[in-house]
Amino acid sequence: MLATHIAPILPPGLDDAFETGVLYAAYFGGSARDSARRVAVDSAGNAYITGFTNSSDFPVTTGAYRSPSRGQADAFAIKVNASGSALVYSALIGGGGSNFATGIAIDPAGSAYIAGYTSSVAFPVTSSGLQKLFGGGLQDAFVAKLNSGGSALIYCTYLGGTGNDVANGIAVDAAGQAYIVGYTDSANFPTRSPIYASAGGQGDAFVAKLTPAGDGLVFSTYLGGSSVDIATAVALDSSGNVYVTGTTLSANFPVTGGAFQTVNQGSSDAFVTKMGTQGASILYSTYVGGEGSDQSSSIAVDTVGTANPAIFSRTSALLLARYVPIPHAVAAVAFDSPSRIPHPDSDP
Repeated sequence: MLATHIAPILPPGLDDAFETGVLYAAYFGGSARDSARRVAVDSAGNAYITGFTNSSDFPVTTGAYRSPSRGQADAFAIKVNASGSALVYSALIGGGGSNFATGIAIDPAGSAYIAGYTSSVAFPVTSSGLQKLFGGGLQDAFVAKLNSGGSALIYCTYLGGTGNDVANGIAVDAAGQAYIVGYTDSANFPTRSPIYASAGGQGDAFVAKLTPAGDGLVFSTYLGGSSVDIATAVALDSSGNVYVTGTTLSANFPVTGGAFQTVNQGSSDAFVTKMGTQGASILYSTYVGGEGSDQSSSIAVDTVGTANPAIFSRTSALLLARYVPIPHAVAAVAFDSPSRIPHPDSDP
């Protein structure tokens, strides 16, 4: 059931630069808990939403993919047309355990790439998938590719070791290579040509790049210091460079010389790391935060390679005071070089 509702979202009198209404808004779900986690939009304006559902009656469209077995929670992927008036498809991916989707990306052909994590030992991995067996721990990360019609899995694979592994974000390039980031406390997380071949602390971020067929790793590396480090989102620029953001508790997270912020200022700081397209080197890496708790949840990159992480701050005086003048705020931060954040009043 896709119900649309049009309503203003900002009161009159605000700056005309802001939108003053939504084009559509919709409910979607079953009779229990349904939670959307990420959204992506293709060039035609179709919206793709992923998340998880506890509803046994979650609506699946005719002909869409549905896993043979249901779990306590299942991942979903839905596609909504550009006007928001109809579902193109609604698909469910899961096994006998709990299955959570946390990220989605769309390639030029309209295939959907979904990342998340699962406790299912009978997850619907495909015969061509990189990792066909559950690695262990409470959950493994997973990566799945749905065809453009949402009717079949092109590939589906676990990604994890004997500990706990969670994928939080995914991006895809024009060649169909998926980039996945998340968290692992596995000592044997699958790596290939890593910058960091072993875990640095209690739990590390990871960055992995899959082949177009999902049957191999182009690269995979740990990323972290001696405490807990979690990657939450990933984005690509037009040259294929990889931008990773997340949150770190480590005082020795790998930052580069000349970075904007080389010291963790609080209980946790956000981080932004830029890697080369083949994952062989870190081009820059920096903390972003103040004396409190600062967490980054998403990142986007513009056409000139400026990284824009979104940061939730519990810092009373975030380093970017001109951007975030109040505590407990959300900041949209722009990095146009490893060490510089543009002044809000300056020209681009």
